[in-house]
Amino acid sequence: ANEFFAKLAVWSLGALVYTYASSKVLPRTDFNGSPKYNWLSCLPIQLVGFPLVFYLAVASFEGSFVAWLSAPWAELSGPPERCYLMLIYAYMFKDL
Repeated sequence: ANEFFAKLAVWSLGALVYTYASSKVLPRTDFNGSPKYNWLSCLPIQLVGFPLVFYLAVASFEGSFVAWLSAPWAELSGPPERCYLMLIYAYMFKDL
């Protein structure tokens, strides 16, 4: 349990540093009610991060893609799936 919370803390800190750096480098103009840097900083995660981790998860599974989709969590609890969950957590954390 302590290892899990330590990882959450690291990913949270990473999300905060990433958002802070994005706010300094990218435009701060308003876009649909939020700063444009918030929108632009999400694109690499959405276009590269999520698909890459998804690909790694499916590629590391022994079986077909359909079997991977329907597999119970006990069979999917490898590093790619955990990384995906942490990535989603950090992605959502940055909006707090």
